[in-house]
Amino acid sequence: MGPSRLCFSLNYSHYNEKLQVKLIRATRLTPKGNNVVATPYVKMCLLPDRKRKLQSTRRHRNSNPAFNEDFVFSVPAEELRMRTLKFTVCDFDRFSRQQVIGHVQLEKGQLLFSLQYLPTACRLTVAILKGKDLRVEGEETTEIDTYVKVSMIMGGKAVKKRKTPVVKKTCNPVFNQAFVFSMPPSYLENVSFVISVIATPKRGGNKIHVGRAVVGPYMYSTSPGLSHWTDMLGSPRSAVAQWHSLI
Repeated sequence: MGPSRLCFSLNYSHYNEKLQVKLIRATRLTPKGNNVVATPYVKMCLLPDRKRKLQSTRRHRNSNPAFNEDFVFSVPAEELRMRTLKFTVCDFDRFSRQQVIGHVQLEKGQLLFSLQYLPTACRLTVAILKGKDLRVEGEETTEIDTYVKVSMIMGGKAVKKRKTPVVKKTCNPVFNQAFVFSMPPSYLENVSFVISVIATPKRGGNKIHVGRAVVGPYMYSTSPGLSHWTDMLGSPRSAVAQWHSLI
């Protein structure tokens, strides 16, 4: 049996600033637990907001369900490129327990960067290494010009910002740019870093937010940003590199 698939369509109305999602069907869903046939439904959210979720109806004992349901997210046009639509396909086992079959997320690409903390010198280094499969929503070209902005966040505000030079005409840019931040130990539980990939338009106009990753302690970040931060603290003086899927 081939891989599971989820079929849907998207439309954005600039007039009323609404993202319309049509959930069409799923095929070849693998049931969880002791189920012979799945009883699936689908949950949707617009990352990074995980609180507001929309949910389809259940399709009882159907591993190839047709949904044909419409959903609407209200999202301002200027925020659209900073959001990622995520689908979670779930199954109910025979004890009515929710089991996750899988996730579908519209990918924006990945970014590799490293974190290094020097406790004696009270310095934290963020090294932006390279990107992979970066994508600008709505554009088919892979020849995009991008740079990375690193923002140090404390008290909900960006207290320091740094950015790399622009790397042109590639969706797999190599940056190899390191930024050093003063970081007393008392800061480590109250600071986070937002790493943003920005595309510059070829014919003027506004810069385009491709996606971002957030690293920091548990109050400000979730996996994999939290695990990257924890690994850095567990390996002082070592540069810990990790790939991050942009959201």
